[in-house]
Amino acid sequence: MTRGRKIALFTVGAILAVGGVEVYIAGKNLVKHFESMIREQAITYLRERFDSEVEMSSLHVAIPALSPIKTFWNKGRGVLAQVEGKDLQLRHKGRTDIPPLFTLQSFRFEIDLGVLLESRRRVARVTLNGMQISIPPKGSRPRFGSSKKEALAAGDRKEAKKDSGSVIVEEILVTNARLVILPKDTKKIPLTFDIYSLHLDSAGKDVAMKYDAVLTNPKPAGKIRSKGTFGPWAAEDPGDTPLSGDYVFEDADLSVFKGIAGLLQSTGHFEGTLSTINVKGEARVPDFRLTMSGNRVPLSTMFEVGVDGTNGNTTLKPVYATLGKTHFTVSGAVIKHLGDAQKAISLNAIMPKGRLEDLLRLAMKGTPMMEGEIFLKTKIEIPPLSSKVKE
Repeated sequence: MTRGRKIALFTVGAILAVGGVEVYIAGKNLVKHFESMIREQAITYLRERFDSEVEMSSLHVAIPALSPIKTFWNKGRGVLAQVEGKDLQLRHKGRTDIPPLFTLQSFRFEIDLGVLLESRRRVARVTLNGMQISIPPKGSRPRFGSSKKEALAAGDRKEAKKDSGSVIVEEILVTNARLVILPKDTKKIPLTFDIYSLHLDSAGKDVAMKYDAVLTNPKPAGKIRSKGTFGPWAAEDPGDTPLSGDYVFEDADLSVFKGIAGLLQSTGHFEGTLSTINVKGEARVPDFRLTMSGNRVPLSTMFEVGVDGTNGNTTLKPVYATLGKTHFTVSGAVIKHLGDAQKAISLNAIMPKGRLEDLLRLAMKGTPMMEGEIFLKTKIEIPPLSSKVKE
C-alpha cells in the first residue's frame, strides 16, 4: 500500500471516528434530555390528574448504556427506559389536615423514548406496590379536574388543554394495597379494605377498565375474589364512578359478631357506583349457630341488597332465607346512625309455615323438646349492641 493511500485511509478513519464521537455525544445529551422529560411528564401527569401536590423520595430513570447512537438516529424510538419511583405521596391541593389521597411505597414502568415526543403517550404496564388510597368523608372529598374546569371558565384554554388523559396506561398491576374510607368523626376507626392484588386493563380514555382483584372484607374478615369493570373515572365526584362485577366471598368468620358463629360463603353480582352499590347473590352458612346454645343449623339465603360503599350501611330488599327446613323472608336495613359505635338492625320478618324444632334447635341447648308448625310475622328492632345477643 502506497504512502498516499495509507494517509487517505487514516484520514477517512479519523473523520469517521470524530463523527462517531460527535454522534455519541449528541446521543448522550439527547438521553439526558429524555431523562429530564420523563421526570417532568410523570410529575406533571400526577399533579394535573389528581389536582395534588406531588412528593417523592426518588425517581430513577435507567436507559441502556449502548443506546445513545440509536437514540440519536431514531429520535429515541425503540429505546426502552426503565423508570422507578419510591415513597410517592399525593396531597390534594396540598392539604395536610387529612392523610394523603394516595401513597405508594414504590412504582415502576417501562416506556419507549420515542413515545415522549407524541401527543398521545402510551405506557404498556405500570406496577404499583404498597399503595394506600384514603377517601375523605362525604363533604370533604376532592373534586378532581376542578382546576381544568376553572381554567375553561376563565377562558384560559391553553392551560385547560394540558390534559393528563393524553397519557394512556394499558395495564396496571397493584400489590399490597389498601383502601381506607375515613369517617367524619376522627375518633372512629376508618373502614379499611386490604387488597392483595389488583389487575386493571385499560381500553383507552373515558372507557371502563377491566379488573381482576383479590381483597379482604374488614368485618367479618374473609377473602373476596372479584372480576368486572371499573370506570370511567368520574372526575367531578369520584363517588359516581361506575363499578360492576361478579364476586366470590369465602370463609368469613361470623364469630367476630357477639353471640353468633359460623363460616359464611357467598357468591353474586354487583353494579352501581363507588357510593351506591346494588348486590344480588346467595349466601350459605352450613354451621350457623348461636353461641349460647351451640347447636348448628344450616342457613342459606337468596338476596338483593343496596350497599352504601362509603359506610357499609345495607338495605335488604328483600332476603329469602332457609334455616334448617324453615323458609322465611326478611326486609329492612342494617345502618350505623350518627354517633353510634355499632350498626342498628331494623327488620320485617315473615315466616308463613315454619318448623318450630328448627327455631328451638337454634335457640336452646340440647334436643328440641317440641315440634310443630309456626306462623310468624314480626318487626325486629335491635339497637347497637354493646352486650350479648340474648341480653
